[in-house]
Order: sequence, then structure tokens, then C-alpha cells
Amino acid sequence: MAYTGNISSSSPSYDDVMTYLHSVNISNDVMERVGQRLIVEYGNNNISKAYRRLNDLSKLAEGWDGHEAYSIVPDAVNNVRNVIDLSDDEDWADWLIFPSPQGSLMLQSKRNRASISVGADEFSYYALVDGKRMSGDHIVFDASLVGFIMRRIGK
Repeated sequence: MAYTGNISSSSPSYDDVMTYLHSVNISNDVMERVGQRLIVEYGNNNISKAYRRLNDLSKLAEGWDGHEAYSIVPDAVNNVRNVIDLSDDEDWADWLIFPSPQGSLMLQSKRNRASISVGADEFSYYALVDGKRMSGDHIVFDASLVGFIMRRIGK
């Protein structure tokens, strides 16, 4: 059965767009990317904000800091995107994303002294949790592990 909703309205709902996508012959991968993009564009939650921020940072050109900062490495952007993809909205309630002059991305907690540096192949983290220092350097990147550490040190 073909879609009969109002996709031509000036601002279709997420459900209208997804129903339309299911009525046309496109791959599940494309449908998933469109769905994620809709959430980014129309959502007003923590994950949407993280996706938007990541998208903005991915466009920084070399020298973005007024000096000689590198542009953000595409693999670092993809790594943070993978962490966001695996996260729940509340995981991002207290985290911000910042660029680093070396081309990596920094995740910083708004609640405590905690940060995670995400590069192309590895990540590092530092936190002061309940008066105890927690840290790790040059860890092979794994999105699930970064998400776990975010929840652990971002309390």
C-alpha cells in the first residue's frame, strides 16, 4: 500500500517522513541515516544537541582557532558519532563536545572534573570522582567502552 499522508506540508512530522520512507524502495541503511538526521534536525533533546554540535565541529577548517589548529579528523568525528549512536539521551545530559587544536575531540562533563579525548584510533580520559583520580591514556577506541566510561566518570 502506498503512503497517502501529507509529506508535502511545510513541516512534516517525523512519523509522516518515516511512513513515507517505508513506502518507497530504499535500503534500510539509507532509511536509518534519514531517520537519524530527522532526530538531529527536529529533536530538542541531549542526543540531538550532541549530533548538531558534532556536525558543526566537523566543519572546522584548519586554523579555526586563529593560530595553527588542525581541522577535526574525520575518524574522530565518526568515533564520537558512534558513541552518540550507542547512548541514551540521559548519557549526554551533562556532557559537552569541544574541538582540540590537535584535530581530536574533547568530551567534557559539566558536573565534575572529567574529560575524554577522542582521536582517530584511540582515546584518553581523566576524572576526579569522589576525590579519586581516574585516568587512562592511549586506549584503543571502542565506542561501547567510551560510553561506559562517560557514565562512570560523568556522575
